[in-house]
Amino acid sequence: MHSCDNPGCVNPAHLSIGTMADNIKDAARKGRMARGERHYASKLTEDKVREIRTNGMGRNAAARHFGVCWMTITHIRQRKKWAWVSD
Repeated sequence: MHSCDNPGCVNPAHLSIGTMADNIKDAARKGRMARGERHYASKLTEDKVREIRTNGMGRNAAARHFGVCWMTITHIRQRKKWAWVSD
């Protein structure tokens, strides 16, 4: 794991031992993991997520409307996905 987060840094003193899981947690804690709208493959925005939670459409109709899988709609409504988005 790299402590200074400078991609060009080659200082061995800035390295520490950790597993891949440790490295991922470290990156997420530092805000370096793309999530939500920042993820390159995201089809939704935070505004659309709020709409999904409040619009009253059935999950299949909402999935067609927003261009995602019905399971994505279910997970958004259960706050298993996009949990950080407040209503």
